[in-house]
Amino acid sequence: TVPPGNTGLKRLRVFNWNVAQGFNPVTNLNDYALQIELIASVNPDIVTLQEMSYSDADMMTLYINGLNARTGRTWHGYYQRANAETTPATNNTGSAILTWLTGDTATQALISDNPAHPFEALHIQVPVNTSVLDISTTHLYAWDPAVRATLILSFQTWLSTQGSLRVVAGDFNAFPGETSTWNTNWKNEYTDAWLTATGWLQPTGDNGFTFDKRTATGNPERIDYEWTKGMTVTEMFVVKTRRSDHHALVVDYQVP
Repeated sequence: TVPPGNTGLKRLRVFNWNVAQGFNPVTNLNDYALQIELIASVNPDIVTLQEMSYSDADMMTLYINGLNARTGRTWHGYYQRANAETTPATNNTGSAILTWLTGDTATQALISDNPAHPFEALHIQVPVNTSVLDISTTHLYAWDPAVRATLILSFQTWLSTQGSLRVVAGDFNAFPGETSTWNTNWKNEYTDAWLTATGWLQPTGDNGFTFDKRTATGNPERIDYEWTKGMTVTEMFVVKTRRSDHHALVVDYQVP
């Protein structure tokens, strides 16, 4: 049975953002309220976040309570730590999925097939209208494409048991043309939402850059993505912001 709040959605909005542990690069302070206000302002249904933290503050509680207050809806969320450490606050960063939709179930893992570079994988399955959707997030290693090439293989295997309607959002740290990460099997299964929307819904001249000064020559690049399987993108845009070192993605999907 689909919960009443999940029916009649003309669009599903999935918001993705690396929040850099709440750090504001303008003030050099953690400013959680500014980030929460930005998230709430675009009225999302599902929020996928990377670099959430328990080290400086309980960001999960802050963001859930903040969204409750700003949207008038009841939010809940799931968190997966990005390392195998067990101390509650030391180096405790990871990824999160927050949603106001109900009836969802979660699966999660710390994937350590490459022991030197473990990474988090987090997923919810949620009924919307007459469909069951699978929404996942992750955060891949930044500094070596050869490492990402191995991580993406493990991640695709982890995703393989999901259903036919998927959104896979996150900070993949890979450039669009990086074929070692976006291997043939990945590209055959998933579609880059930005490319799906380009040419008819994107602002003219917007390349979708999500990180400033990301290349070796200090140029911006697109490293944050929403990949899709079986989903129709109805609109997508980047929220240019200095409330994190990453810009945010907003993607609307047509729900069958």
